[in-house]
Order: sequence, then C-alpha cells, then structure tokens
Amino acid sequence: MPYKREDVQRWIEELLQDAPSQVFLDMGSLKREHTEWMVANFRGFFEYFEPAFNLLTSLVKSLNYCPRGHWPEHRILQFVFMPGVLKSLYRAFDDLLEGFYHESLMLLRSVYETVLRIVFVSCYPQDRWATLTPPPFTPKGMRRFNATNFLPHDLNIDWSWLYRPLSMQVHSRQPEVLERIMAVSQGQLQLHALELSADEELAGLAMNSATFLLWLLIRLSRALFLDAQILGGAPDDPLRRIRTADRVLRAVCEAHPKAFSRAVPEADLVLRVVQAAELGLDWRLYK
Repeated sequence: MPYKREDVQRWIEELLQDAPSQVFLDMGSLKREHTEWMVANFRGFFEYFEPAFNLLTSLVKSLNYCPRGHWPEHRILQFVFMPGVLKSLYRAFDDLLEGFYHESLMLLRSVYETVLRIVFVSCYPQDRWATLTPPPFTPKGMRRFNATNFLPHDLNIDWSWLYRPLSMQVHSRQPEVLERIMAVSQGQLQLHALELSADEELAGLAMNSATFLLWLLIRLSRALFLDAQILGGAPDDPLRRIRTADRVLRAVCEAHPKAFSRAVPEADLVLRVVQAAELGLDWRLYK
C-alpha cells in the first residue's frame, strides 16, 4: 500500500529540522581545495587543454551556420555525435578538476567509444546506423559495430591499454574496490567513507587520456568538416588555429614516456584511413 502524501510530507519536515548537511558543506570545501591543488601542480595541462577544447567547441557550433547540402549522407551522423561527446569531455574535465577521478575516467570511456563510432562511419558509411544499434539487435546484413573489436580487427591497432582502464571504472569501480580489499586483507587501517583526496597517478591517467582523446577529436573534425568540406570558402584563420592545436596536442602526446607516445603513429594511421575513406579510396590500403 503506498504511503499517504501527508505522511511523506511530515517525514520531510522532520528531516528539515536537522542542521544543513555537513557532508555537502565538507564536499564543497574539498572540491575547492582539490581544484587549487590541480591548478598549482598541473598548470601546463590547463594552459593547452582549455583553449584547444574551446576551439573545438567553437568549430562545432559554427558548423550549424555553414551550408551542408554537399555533405555525404553519413556526415550528418558524425556531426550530431559531436555535441554529446563535447559534453562528456567537458564533464570529465570538470570531474577531474574537482577530484572525482573515477567518474572522469568513466566519461572518457564514452568519449573514446564515440571517437570509434565516428571513424567506423567513415569506413563503413552504408552501415553507419550500426553505431546506434547494440550488436545483438543489428539488422541482418549490416556490419556490426563493436567498440572492443573495431580497432584491432579492422585497423590492426591495439588501444586496449587505454580502453581497459577506462572500462574498468564503469564496472563498479573495480580498481578502487580491489585496492580497498587488498588494504583490508593486509590489515591496513583505511577510512571507508565518501571522501576526496589528491592522487597524482589517477589524475595523470585522466589528464593524459583526455588530452589524447581531444587531439583525436580535433584531427577528425578537421578531416571531416574542414578538409573534406572546405567550408565553402571559409577564412584561413580557423584552419590555422586547428593546425596549431593539432601540433600542440601532438607534441604533448609525443612527450609522454609511455603508451601515449607510442600511440601517436597509430593516431596518424587512423587519420589516413578516415581521409582515404572520405575520398572514396580503399582505406584498407592505408592502414
């Protein structure tokens, strides 16, 4: 039997008699402290990420006012992917700034998968709707899109080093849970509660992943909406700024001592494949 409305209202009034939630007050303070820590320790990240993200956002917005009659049929799907991926990337940046590393990485997985969808649509434009259909429900005769298998099977690229840690966060925050279980089994004293704390390793993973994905999105946007479209006589300034952002983000990725630097040639391969596919060439010859 459902509760009566007056009972629910009475219980709410009882809750409101308590003092303002200390949890929310404390979390607000912790978020501000973490933001200050991030800016103090990783200023370089903000100096390149924010203007590059702003540039991509402005480009996507400007495309709404450009003629699109000459776009191929599949281009509109790639275009409408962009607002959602920008929102996820911004939210991931915001969560990172405030200390919610795991939440940031979860969102970056969504960004990564959207990047793959955009590439898939260029490679298989006739099967583009598969990117919106779960594999078990893909219509017969349509090539299935699988975020795990697309790169290794179709482009011979293994980015599991990026996809795996992002995916692990989605499944009940496995790394964090395992770390806590290990601490308990070793008899370590650890507070299990809602908390925020600075973690250079997780912050670094989120910053590097966000940088790499932003770079891929800028390069794809240039290939799909500038190089391929030519924007009908657009001024050179947007192209110049896009090229500058491309060079900066590439240099940041190349300077990374581990997997991100090794992935730079593979990112070039992805771009070559997309450019070839958009020109109607056999993109398989360019991988």
